[in-house]
Amino acid sequence: MDGYYSPEEKKTGRFWWLAFSVINTFSFQFLAGNVIILFIIRLGASKTMVGIVSSFFYISYFIMPLGRILSLRLGMARAFTLAWMVRYIAISPILITPFIAMSDKPGSLDTALWIVVCGYLGFQMFRGAGLVSYSPLLTEISMGEDRGSYLSLSRILTDIAILLGSLIVAFFIGEQAPLGRYMISFAIGIGLGYLGVFTLSRLPEIKRPEGHRDQGLMYSLKSVFRDRKFRRYFLTLFTVGFVGGILRPFILVYAKDVYALSDKNVLLLTVAGSLGAISMGFISRKFLDRLGAKPMLMIWIILMILSSATIIFVPYIGSWFSWIFLIVIFYASTMGLNGSDNTTQLYFFSMIEPEQQLNFGILQFLATGISGTAGATLAGVFLDYLQNPAGVDPLQSHVYLFSILTILLALALFFAAGMERLGAKSLRQSLSELFRLRERTRGMG
Repeated sequence: MDGYYSPEEKKTGRFWWLAFSVINTFSFQFLAGNVIILFIIRLGASKTMVGIVSSFFYISYFIMPLGRILSLRLGMARAFTLAWMVRYIAISPILITPFIAMSDKPGSLDTALWIVVCGYLGFQMFRGAGLVSYSPLLTEISMGEDRGSYLSLSRILTDIAILLGSLIVAFFIGEQAPLGRYMISFAIGIGLGYLGVFTLSRLPEIKRPEGHRDQGLMYSLKSVFRDRKFRRYFLTLFTVGFVGGILRPFILVYAKDVYALSDKNVLLLTVAGSLGAISMGFISRKFLDRLGAKPMLMIWIILMILSSATIIFVPYIGSWFSWIFLIVIFYASTMGLNGSDNTTQLYFFSMIEPEQQLNFGILQFLATGISGTAGATLAGVFLDYLQNPAGVDPLQSHVYLFSILTILLALALFFAAGMERLGAKSLRQSLSELFRLRERTRGMG
């Protein structure tokens, strides 16, 4: 399959894409993600509110049809750049919230909380407008026999940035940091965000041949239901997205609820998660092109099942050993979650034709958005119901949540097993190759 970039444009695009990925990731660590969750908890947010705010990451995908119009008028790279600039403008009011929260006025915490919620919603919605261009641009940039290797390199660099950013933010925020310290973190994140906008502006525009027409969005939607290959993929993607919507925010809530950890210690656990993601990147870089996406996806789902089931059977461990337990859980679950994201993306790129890039990319993000929003919101409502009206203690309520999560992961594994191989090896062959590598490595010791 030939792309629209010349070799020189692809080389330039690959460099600036990696630069954007790293800078954007640092920005996110200082501004959003775990920091936002911990900040709104400090402002008194309920678990339902935590779930709703976490779902904004996925709600952004619902704006993608509007972003499609922007990308068709301006071009993929220019539309991405404009949307990314506006999203940082939208979240800028968050800088005043620590001052509002620290004032003695009645309702100041609620006011600050709602400014954060509205600013973060705008931040994520404009992300959706930009992400329309994500799949077409990355499809072109990664084109070639080394696609899996390049995508894994991008993931490794991104995960290293997550690791370093998490460490810096954890030690900067500290145990019970004054709210003003959060403001400094947010300011750094916004500044890095504008630098990321510059790197996006350096991406070559996709020059499609005259007369090229993308498939209509409704036509692409019908294709999903008509084609068995697409049906199975989107069913798997929806289930994995639902699981991700629960696992990403609520493994943090689990650590705070059950082990009563400080903000700093929770952020340090995310560093263990980042190490898991980096490990996933190196494994994928070595095996993804060789084994194919389908068996690797199944392996990552199995790893998440083991992590989730461990919390069910060993929900709490006392003494210093609890740290080892939590580090292993964060490491393995993040490795599995990021690995499933990476492999579903590669499978998607291998499955579509150039004229399907734009619309199928939108459908892919919409499926992830709907499922992730539902997962995060329902999990928050579920925990609030158990712990308040039902009176279930935090430990047992999380056991119930992760029991449901394990069942959903088993369902995701079943759906993934039904996906077409697209030239990939079987799960048995893939596991055999992984174990052979382990034996060779052991023999060299």
